[in-house]
Amino acid sequence: MKIKRMIAGLMAVCVIGINCQSLSNIFNVTRITAFASSENTEDTYELLTYINYGDYIEIIDCDFYVETVEIPAEIDGVPVTSIRYNTFCNCSDLKSIVIPDSVTIIGERAFFGCTSLTSIKIPDSVTTIGYGAFYDCTNLTSIEIPDNIKNIEGQVFYGTSWLEEKRKESPFVIVNEILIDGYTCSGDIIIPDSVTSIGDGAFQGCNGLTSIVIPDSIISIGNNAFWDCKSLTSIVIPDSIISIGNGAFGGCSDLKSIKISDSVTTIGKNTFYYCTGLTSIEISKRLDTISENMFNHCYSLTTVEIPESVTSIEWMAFYECENLTSITILNPECKIYDRNNTITNINTGNGNTTPYFNGTIYGYDNSTAQAYAEKYGCKFVSLGQFTEKEVLLGDVNGDNFVNAVDATMVLVEYAELSTGNSSTLTESAGKSADVNKDGMINAVDATVILQYYAHLSTGGTGSIENFT
Repeated sequence: MKIKRMIAGLMAVCVIGINCQSLSNIFNVTRITAFASSENTEDTYELLTYINYGDYIEIIDCDFYVETVEIPAEIDGVPVTSIRYNTFCNCSDLKSIVIPDSVTIIGERAFFGCTSLTSIKIPDSVTTIGYGAFYDCTNLTSIEIPDNIKNIEGQVFYGTSWLEEKRKESPFVIVNEILIDGYTCSGDIIIPDSVTSIGDGAFQGCNGLTSIVIPDSIISIGNNAFWDCKSLTSIVIPDSIISIGNGAFGGCSDLKSIKISDSVTTIGKNTFYYCTGLTSIEISKRLDTISENMFNHCYSLTTVEIPESVTSIEWMAFYECENLTSITILNPECKIYDRNNTITNINTGNGNTTPYFNGTIYGYDNSTAQAYAEKYGCKFVSLGQFTEKEVLLGDVNGDNFVNAVDATMVLVEYAELSTGNSSTLTESAGKSADVNKDGMINAVDATVILQYYAHLSTGGTGSIENFT
């Protein structure tokens, strides 16, 4: 079975048309799995192979010629919670599968190429379906998807008869408020306001798409959502968007300009990779990181201002931006990846391929921008001494107003922190959000902001401190 897994994995990669290196470096697909240690045990149950991790079991393999499978809810009293990547990959004889209510994760390519499979019922317990899980299940016509699934990765149903029929019904295929496919769209489109997120790879390779309007119901844009949409020239990103995934606009060579609203706190790697026509970009003032390859090969980009919120600029972020003449870095302590290919616009020529930037780096005295410029021989122009801005309590987004938008940002931050996720706010925004100064950001702060906003809206005056 281990040999089968290796063969199946290689076949899957070949059919999809990508290799393992491009998956990790460009598409940044996160593998959903648990790794066995010496304390975990591998065993078989009928035609299935599994790993027992002590408190849960993961199905990892099956007989290659299996036709009917009923996965047990538990084995020896231990619940079966996961189907690993490639488990049933290219099991072309598989006609029927029963997934128990104990399973929460269906991994990448788990049922890739199961061409005899005609129907699948995904139980209510499942919360995540991995990349390409049912890719190329050509005869799959019936799929039951529970309402609670909110994490559906890219190309999950690509190549299925089910998806083809859905495309005939509407150019937007929407599952649980996630727009999972818009490949047949063309021209200028407006996404329905019933959508809350644009899924991974939803419009990937949609060459007929020219412009798109995203409603303010949407809070996230997934990995590779518009990857290689070569005719896309215009996109409006609303203030509701919080995150933009890896490679979201990579290869959109006709995209000219884009404004990233200040609601956005996270942008993934390769987001504007090879956007060769991009001439200008306005970066969110709440963004924390300029990720790896974010503007790699953006040939037409001429000037960039990186806001104070950005704490790090990662490897090859501005690699070979041929027409980039100036870059302004407003955070004096921003960590700039210490390589000469982080910011470049030319090579030195004469057979020497060492990257080099012959433009101007603007920054504050004694800043990391100055240190980077001096180390790699770039021109540096000082903005003078840095003076930290005074924090306005309640003005979380830094627009000099205290209103419902700020309260919403506080509630989003509270929700993220309450579920163990990292902060969505910059240091200064966090200080503004903690209006009662108790060292915590929660619903109490949001309530105070709304009360103060209502007070101002009815002609009231005074400081927000009077409401704490």
